[in-house]
Amino acid sequence: NIDFRNKTFLITGAGAGIRSGERARLREAERAVLFDAVEKSFGKIRDTEIRDIVFRFRNAKDHVVRVLDVRKSCGCKSAEVSSRAIEPGAVAELKVHYVAAHRQGEERKQVTLVTDDPRTPEAGVIVTGSVIAR
Repeated sequence: NIDFRNKTFLITGAGAGIRSGERARLREAERAVLFDAVEKSFGKIRDTEIRDIVFRFRNAKDHVVRVLDVRKSCGCKSAEVSSRAIEPGAVAELKVHYVAAHRQGEERKQVTLVTDDPRTPEAGVIVTGSVIAR
């Protein structure tokens, strides 16, 4: 079991008066999507490597939450969700496919889920790591 309580979540967008990129601690009842972690690292990798990073998230609402879109902060990766419609209390996965080609140095990229929840329509996670040139 993953403890989704007492986490700080990266909330993006203008929903509920929250400015884009601002970190905010919201009561659990207000968040639609709760991630197991807001930030994960792929560690140190060569610029020829590819890494998959998986974030688990739970629907904290009492109704189905639909994932409308997955936005990435750059074109160096793809991201996909295991389910677009998440039942109340159900857990799904966000899989980020990071391709290090033509990159070098410290990386910090954001991936944002856009949902149909009117209060907190966007919830983001951060992927970090270091890319070493060949």
